[in-house]
Amino acid sequence: MERTYKKPDLHAPRNRPKPVDILAYPQKDPYGFFAKLKKQHPNLEIYTNREIAILIEECNKLMAYEVAASWDGVMLPEGLGFVITGLCKVPERIACNNIDYATSNKLGIKVPYQNHHSNGYVAKVMYTNNIPGHRFKNHGLWTFKPCRNLQRTVAVEMKNGRSNWHKIFTKYFSVNSLFRKQKTPKPSWRTIKKEREYNKMLEVRTKMLASYDEFKFD
Repeated sequence: MERTYKKPDLHAPRNRPKPVDILAYPQKDPYGFFAKLKKQHPNLEIYTNREIAILIEECNKLMAYEVAASWDGVMLPEGLGFVITGLCKVPERIACNNIDYATSNKLGIKVPYQNHHSNGYVAKVMYTNNIPGHRFKNHGLWTFKPCRNLQRTVAVEMKNGRSNWHKIFTKYFSVNSLFRKQKTPKPSWRTIKKEREYNKMLEVRTKMLASYDEFKFD
């Protein structure tokens, strides 16, 4: 049964959080970002705030493209975490609410996205800081939300046929599973004890073989 589509009121009042754009006014530096940055890295004193802002924006664009198009994702600087684009299946109860607003406004009925070009998979930009060797204090309190430009870049890459480039994540294989294989398990005390006994025995045997002479008779 097709549901009638109620066109949203574009002029209705909305409660939207005010975005915080640190790079919008580099000369005024209302949040004190550039002052703290130069204090922490004195070698940046030779650059103006505007030049630093342009460099950060260009670096962010490169990272955003790598996140959208790369198979391996991007490791953020300063050990802040790991960002990767992956594929996953959306549950039916959620997929039916993923509405194609342009088509729905045209036909007058609710039309969800079918994602035929990606074989039913959707792209998700995922972030993790639970990486062995890169954990930091209160890492569980950090949150991540991709900006609109990154979301649109991922959507464009998906429509260009890059859906086969991305890893598929499920509830059994999450982002953290990429690093579990690289983590070296800590050996138990029993294993360490056996290795020490074996090394001692090997050392004694080596000394005996070094002093052994098969042609010497008592």
